Amino acid sequence: MKLIYPLFSILFLPQILIAEITFELYGGHSNTKQTNVDITLLDYVPAKTASEPINGSSNTYGLRVVGWLSSWVGIGADLYTFHANSETVKINPLVVSGSIMFRYPDKTLKPYIGLGLSSSACDIDISRQADLGVEISEITQNSYGWDFSTGMAWSINRYISLFAEYRYSYININLGDEKFYESNTKVDATLNTNHYLIGVSFPY
Repeated sequence: MKLIYPLFSILFLPQILIAEITFELYGGHSNTKQTNVDITLLDYVPAKTASEPINGSSNTYGLRVVGWLSSWVGIGADLYTFHANSETVKINPLVVSGSIMFRYPDKTLKPYIGLGLSSSACDIDISRQADLGVEISEITQNSYGWDFSTGMAWSINRYISLFAEYRYSYININLGDEKFYESNTKVDATLNTNHYLIGVSFPY
C-alpha cells in the first residue's frame, strides 16, 4: 500500500504550490470482465490445482483528493473498493491509486482525464464448493495495477461541484509470490473492471 503516500504529499505540500485542492466522494456501479482465478495448494502431494471463473457486478465506493498545481494539471490520490464474485470465489479489493490528472478549466463544465498506478489489498475467499474442495480465506497486500478515468465536472457554485466519471481499473493478483509470504497457497488472477461513477466535489 505504498501508494498511499501521494495522499499525504498532497495534503502537506506548501499552499504556494497548489492552486486548488478538491475533496471528492463518489459511488457507482462496476462490472468485472470474466476471468479465471488459478489456485495452487502446495501442502498436498501432488499439489492441488484448480481454475475458478469469476466476474460479476457490484457497487463501487471511494474518495479522492486532488491537488491542482495549475488550472490544467493536478495530482490525485484515490481510495476505493468494489467486489468481483462468483458462486465459489469472492475477491474484495481495497485500492489506493496515485494519478496525474488533466482538466479543461471552464468556469462551469470541466472535462477531465486521469491516469494512475495502484496498489491493492485483496480479500480472497474460496468456498468448499470449488473444485479444490478446500475452503480458503487469504489477503494479499501488494496487488499492483493501474487505472484510467475520464469524466465531466459541473460547478454549481464556488463551494460544490457534481461529476460523472467512467473508470477502467486493472489489478494483477499474485498471492504467494511475495518473499515474506509463509503459506503454501498461491492465487493468480487479473481483474479488468469498468466503473460508472457519480460524485460530489468540494473545492478548497
